[in-house]
Amino acid sequence: MSSDLILKNIISYKEVHSGNEWLSKVNPVNQEIICKFANSPKEDVNAAIVAAQAAYTKWSQLSPLARGTHLRKIADLLEKNSAELSQAVSLETGKSLKDAEGEVQAAIQVAHFFAGEGARLFGKTIVSNNALKQSYSVRSSRGVAALIVPANTPIANIAWKVFPALICGNTAILKSS
Repeated sequence: MSSDLILKNIISYKEVHSGNEWLSKVNPVNQEIICKFANSPKEDVNAAIVAAQAAYTKWSQLSPLARGTHLRKIADLLEKNSAELSQAVSLETGKSLKDAEGEVQAAIQVAHFFAGEGARLFGKTIVSNNALKQSYSVRSSRGVAALIVPANTPIANIAWKVFPALICGNTAILKSS
């Protein structure tokens, strides 16, 4: 990464930034600017909400098993790019490369775990004292999840928030630190 790197929002697979304000990401070890990223105006946030709502209909109608297949593909991509991701986590957080590699591996494990949850996404029944009553739960998606993650474990925290939302049929808007 370099200080010339400019990161825009990604909304519906497109880089977007309708504002003119940028924030600097600083290396905590040497205080050098790693990159600049979009200080998202209200228009970009609203566009992300609209895109997530539009994607929700199709995504939520996939079976949990199909959603799990998609999460396994993401896990494979994380694994394929783990060296680059580890370098980025180390640079961004000031962690040792070994600690950053551990965090990336944790994110991959989380992806695999929640991919498997697609086969276990079931409700439960609860017995009642009344023979004429039955209680049960059914798992269903809720809509668009707004996810905010802290800076201390960026990729692991993203995984812990994004993958559960997705396997349950929700779409997500992610705001990293």
